[in-house]
Amino acid sequence: MLAALPEVAPPEYGAVVAAAASVAAAPRHQRSLAARRVAQPSVPQAASHSGEPKACEMRRVGDVAWRYFGSRADAARAFNVTRSGVSGLIKDPSKTRSRETFEARSATAAEPPSKKRKLPTKKIPRSISVEGGTQRASGKWADSKRFPGREFDDLDAYRAAKKQRTARREEYNARNARRRNQ
Repeated sequence: MLAALPEVAPPEYGAVVAAAASVAAAPRHQRSLAARRVAQPSVPQAASHSGEPKACEMRRVGDVAWRYFGSRADAARAFNVTRSGVSGLIKDPSKTRSRETFEARSATAAEPPSKKRKLPTKKIPRSISVEGGTQRASGKWADSKRFPGREFDDLDAYRAAKKQRTARREEYNARNARRRNQ
């Protein structure tokens, strides 16, 4: 049924091929069990590099924004430079002719920046403080020490309440002084 495998293939390869051959004859529940039992063959990758494209960012000298590219070849095509020129700009820019025109760096992110437009952040106004009262974001005035849990619509209402509070305190102090003297 199965032909002899060449000596170059790893030993797990034979088990995978045998499991794949039995797939057609076995019922579905047995096929899923067989697939779980057989380990997937590991594919050895080259030690020097993985063969995956290396992401980079590149810009013209003086530009503010960096452009993200999924590979150095894409960056080379976009800026009409050779691939080795892009690699040279990343590794050692002093040896590259195009260093006066372009800048390049390895991309630190694993994926490109999102194309989603960033919304401007809402600037939170600094709280204004006048005579001990602070203005809230809603525009109302509050003083948690003198008037806990109370808000005033405007600064004049806050000042009037403060004057009224001062007058009451003076009245209480005068009454208490008279009681002490009796």
